[in-house]
Amino acid sequence: MSFGEAEALKRRAEAFLRNAESLLEAGEWDLAVFNLEQHCQLILKYRLLVAKGFYPRTHSIRRLLRELASEHPELLSLVEEEDKLHYLARLEEANIASRGLP
Repeated sequence: MSFGEAEALKRRAEAFLRNAESLLEAGEWDLAVFNLEQHCQLILKYRLLVAKGFYPRTHSIRRLLRELASEHPELLSLVEEEDKLHYLARLEEANIASRGLP
């Protein structure tokens, strides 16, 4: 694991979260959700890099959560319980929809 890479992921994730908050205040809902999805993706990759020394090259929050659940089993509920999985699926869809869909 590269300490520099881990810290860069963490800083970028935090920046996406700040941007999401600003966009919410401005009423830019679709872009706010996109930034929130990016935050989630990067913070999970950061946590995996710290915990395991690597992270899978994927954009799937669900896959990242499953991978991290090997270290933190309580996270499995996020991908196994239907009501929580629904929110994760919508968050992942935000990544695609924000790129031009109305």
